[in-house]
Amino acid sequence: MSNQIDWLRPMKRIIIILGLFFMSLLLVICVWGLVRRSGDSIQKLTRDYGAVHSVIDTSYTVEKPDGKRIYHDIILYGSGRDSILITLSLPEEKTAKRLPILMILGGLEIGRKSLTYIDTTGQNALIGYNYPYSPEYWYENAGIGEIPAIQNAVLEVPSQVSAILRWTKGQTWADTSRINLLGYSFGAIFLPSALHYTQTNNLYVNAGIMAYGGANLYELLYSNLADVPPVLRCGIAWIASSAIYPVEPLLHLPILKGEFLLINGTRDKKIPDKSWKTLQQATPEPKTIKNLDESHMHPRKTELTATIVRLSRNWLRERDYIN
Repeated sequence: MSNQIDWLRPMKRIIIILGLFFMSLLLVICVWGLVRRSGDSIQKLTRDYGAVHSVIDTSYTVEKPDGKRIYHDIILYGSGRDSILITLSLPEEKTAKRLPILMILGGLEIGRKSLTYIDTTGQNALIGYNYPYSPEYWYENAGIGEIPAIQNAVLEVPSQVSAILRWTKGQTWADTSRINLLGYSFGAIFLPSALHYTQTNNLYVNAGIMAYGGANLYELLYSNLADVPPVLRCGIAWIASSAIYPVEPLLHLPILKGEFLLINGTRDKKIPDKSWKTLQQATPEPKTIKNLDESHMHPRKTELTATIVRLSRNWLRERDYIN
């Protein structure tokens, strides 16, 4: 009996030590998360790019149904920060002195690829934005070692969007009275923080389009971690949403200015009902809401993509925000 008691004593110590360790770790995570969720979100998103300028500009011609376009793959750089990659699309023959601007924040397809889904472009300037870190990593369960890079990239997006628009306003072809920011899928989630950030830098956008976006990052992440056991899912979703909390749409929507088009799918499994309904309710007026009897958008869903593009174009044209 005494031998059994002697054997149990060190086991109890180990269990107590492990319990204290995990409790301490949990406390550290909770404090870290609360710190991430407190303070000025714009301050946490601020990255000083200064006056950006193009360091590389590669141009080529692309045939579109309504005429030839000149594409420019451009790398912008400023104030010692990361380079910014965009693809600019301009009409080969400009009949308008200045062109309205449509900047696109895509989902899985970004930059030049995001422009391929717009067949009729007219006398307008289109900018396809490349995120600083490939969305494939954001979508496809990135390893733990990549999480810091993903977090930094997410928080970089609003300031990069602002830097691009500031650069655009200095171009001779730009109609700076008609600037539109379009976010699709993943891009729609970034749009509120990007718009808010541009406003703080005295850059105002006429229209914001959020297609297949949602609010409440915790709800979004929890819904998309279906393969993770529920107990772990709660913790992972809370930690991940805390890491990128400064871009939480609900922090930025009430402050936004401009006019908004919101498009969502009532059968969307990627964006839960509660999330997209919260986004629509929190978006300030004036706003137009289009709910489609469809699932989540994807490049392979060509008919749905064409419908979303048509809705976006018609809505912008009705308001004279584009040519």
